[in-house]
Amino acid sequence: MVTVTVAAMNMRGAHAVVRGNALKINVTSAQRKDSRHRALFSPMHVEPYEAADGHVYACFENWWQSLKEFEGVDHATSVEWWRKLRVPKRRNPGLKGKSVLGAVHPGSPGDRVQYITSRIDIYVPEYMELLERRGATLELQRLRGAAVAYDTVAFFDFDGPRDAGTGAPLSLVLTEELFVQKLFDPTFPFGHGYVVAAMYAGFDIAALLQRARLEAATRVA
Repeated sequence: MVTVTVAAMNMRGAHAVVRGNALKINVTSAQRKDSRHRALFSPMHVEPYEAADGHVYACFENWWQSLKEFEGVDHATSVEWWRKLRVPKRRNPGLKGKSVLGAVHPGSPGDRVQYITSRIDIYVPEYMELLERRGATLELQRLRGAAVAYDTVAFFDFDGPRDAGTGAPLSLVLTEELFVQKLFDPTFPFGHGYVVAAMYAGFDIAALLQRARLEAATRVA
């Protein structure tokens, strides 16, 4: 049986070590623009992304970042900055050091949801829809066939697992428990690589998100 892992990588420098005979899949934008896996999996791959309100962003990542609210920052001004941006960005450099308060729910613009909850209710479902539209599920099916020649399939992402003390990139076996755990981990961003790997592994992600919602409600209570 093939082991599925999520592995972290640095833009310049170390990648997590994956032992054994591994099929390594880069799901980031740090590869050629015409790379199949960049175009299918990266939220920063430049292609028009139309939000529910009709506004078009340079890519999915820019839209996601525009939803975040920061302490002491006018959200409308932040949104306008992201809408005008024509290149992909992971963050607004002008907000360095600002604390994230939460995210505005795209289905209810007046409502803010907590940062962790936004991963559960917004990021993961919307990113999965993006993958469906791109046809990424067909590529995952192809990869399952290719993986029979390997011991491990490793999905590399900048926001994969890291050592809590040093920040060094790690490779961890993906389980349902790890997926939910990382949703709640405020130490590091929740990378899309977890979602791609979970889809590849055939996890019932909708059920895992519901489990996370129930856990989130318990934590608030």
